[in-house]
Amino acid sequence: MNKRILRTVVITGMAIAVSESVALGAGLLRASSASAWMRRLILKGSDAAADELARRAIAGGAAHEKYELLTTANRYWDYFAGAHRGAAWPMTYRSMWLDPVTSIQHFETYVSGVLRDRYPFHYTPHNRSYSCQSTGDPGNGYHYSVYAGVRYWVINRVVQSSPGQEVFFPRVTYEFGMTTLPANCFNPPPSHSLAEQRNTMVARAGKVDCTPGINNVDVDYLITWYAQ
Repeated sequence: MNKRILRTVVITGMAIAVSESVALGAGLLRASSASAWMRRLILKGSDAAADELARRAIAGGAAHEKYELLTTANRYWDYFAGAHRGAAWPMTYRSMWLDPVTSIQHFETYVSGVLRDRYPFHYTPHNRSYSCQSTGDPGNGYHYSVYAGVRYWVINRVVQSSPGQEVFFPRVTYEFGMTTLPANCFNPPPSHSLAEQRNTMVARAGKVDCTPGINNVDVDYLITWYAQ
């Protein structure tokens, strides 16, 4: 299991607090200014004026809600199969998932379709679709394939509730930072970093699934913020 440093910024229409913690899995927490969609809590005006009014209203005790965005890997799996000198290797399938209610991690490892154990295993969050096959006589060669996938939750947590001030479906943006991996064993290209950014909506106190759309990458980070 991976350990990552997590950052949380609690928001009330502007960032007001920062804390750090360490969690298991491949998670990263981040939230940022929600002033664009929190304007309905105050008088209408230009963006800059609305931001200033929000700060003053909140500082003066005006009713408001506080939120934070969290992300965590809620599903990981990988599969390995191959053969050497005509003899098949045992097919291995591993899976990790979070309980949707308790967020407790569960693990399973299958060998040739039979459950071997439920012990925790180390994993690196990545998407893989990799294959390798030797040239020459198949009877003296080898081939193998590795597949893997990872899925995350983007969670919109209510830090402070205030009836009548709810924002029910905020827009959020999330970004995967990744490092490319080779797709086969023939002349693999050098790895490089890349980012993938998408938009979605998350219900108040709800969560949505997201996953990288690119194969053969390690996931280095996932960050998310309230869209402007």
